[in-house]
Amino acid sequence: MAIERLAARARRLVFPVTLAVPVALAGCGLPAPPSFAPASYARRDAGSEVDVWAAISAPSRRTPLAGRPPGNAPVPTPLRAADAVALALCNDRDLRATVLELGVPEGMLRQAELLPNPAVEFDLRRTSDRAQPLQADVRIEYALTRALLTPARGAVAAHDLQAARLDAAASVLEAAFSATVLHARWEAAEERLRLARVSLATFAAARDGADALTQAGNISAIPAAAARASHEEARVVVARRELDALVAREALAARLGIADPARLVAAGPAVEPEAPATTLDEEKVVAGNLRLRATGERLVALAKKTGLLRLEGQTPDVVVDGHGEQDGLFVELGGGARISVPLFDRKQGSIAATEARYDGLAERFQAQARRLRAESRVVAAEVRVTDACARQYPTTILPARRNVLAETILMMNAMHASVFDVLDARRRLAEAESAAVDAIERQKIAHARALLLGNGGDAPLPQAPMSPRTAFEVPGEMTH
Repeated sequence: MAIERLAARARRLVFPVTLAVPVALAGCGLPAPPSFAPASYARRDAGSEVDVWAAISAPSRRTPLAGRPPGNAPVPTPLRAADAVALALCNDRDLRATVLELGVPEGMLRQAELLPNPAVEFDLRRTSDRAQPLQADVRIEYALTRALLTPARGAVAAHDLQAARLDAAASVLEAAFSATVLHARWEAAEERLRLARVSLATFAAARDGADALTQAGNISAIPAAAARASHEEARVVVARRELDALVAREALAARLGIADPARLVAAGPAVEPEAPATTLDEEKVVAGNLRLRATGERLVALAKKTGLLRLEGQTPDVVVDGHGEQDGLFVELGGGARISVPLFDRKQGSIAATEARYDGLAERFQAQARRLRAESRVVAAEVRVTDACARQYPTTILPARRNVLAETILMMNAMHASVFDVLDARRRLAEAESAAVDAIERQKIAHARALLLGNGGDAPLPQAPMSPRTAFEVPGEMTH
């Protein structure tokens, strides 16, 4: 098979367990775009590579993707994005089903390439005259037209098989992308929960301080009441963050095939933005998209099938035969043919149906190509914006907020600011830290979308503009 030759040429194609996945393109004969070289993104930790394309191209798929039963893969602690992708590829039952179902088009191709079997007919006869010997008649028939059209049927099935393999490779990319996005959301949710708990402790200290000052008669009851209200609002925010973290953890565990989500331990606060991604090339995105190439293979298969149907409809169905007959003491040998003349049934209905399927799929092909171009522009803009935002927080905003807090503390020591000013500055810093986590989460997802799109996957356009995150959902400034 062509795919096995290509896999042998690449020797050992492994799936780097981040979204930088050129294996599907390399396995299908198209090299990864140079602008999306995975070396700067792939994390080659110990045991973090899965030989996925070897499993897709293998003659037998009775073994799972990683060579071990799904669900038995150990869960690393802490769980990083590379580990999440590896677990998803090992434990994803839907992905394993997709790989196993490649045996269906392979079997159809094998069946289409088989020559028809010869038919043998024989009979024995005895006359009423017992003196006459037993008479035997043997006839061998062979469907000559069907045998001559076997290569054409095999060509149709070969394109169907290649389309199925491209779809399977795209499914691998999408599974890795899904695991990467869910891991980024889970890490961000855990970090937002940590920041919310820090804010809760800050407002608890503010409440206790206000109560003490009120009892001492130094302040009125209004600031104390405001501090208590802020503390209660902070408790609500923590409850929401706990729910968000629970939902994100359960979604990631389901994606990774882990029955006990408590086994998941985050790698720590995501405070450093990723390196900027390379600009997407529209032409390479369209040329390398696996789903679009699969659609092209199906179009070729339909075109070849239309030609095959026309040939079958216009070619007489010829069955040749050779026969021998023993009649008494004599043996008769001969041959002949049975020809079905295509006068009425020339497969007009089947041809029309196949042409209609081709026309519809061609329209979808064009629409898919236009959508891919739009996706490449949107994702490129998304990467640029999220990169700028993610860099702005650690380089400008967070240092400025920390400086404000430090200056406020100095002013409080000089009796020019109150403890409430310090607490307010600390709250503003917590807001900025939460917004920084949101910016890095968006950037990770944007980079994942760019890598998916650049390596042959689909990154669907959002149905509506992204709603603002609740990064500034803090006591005193509740967003709705």
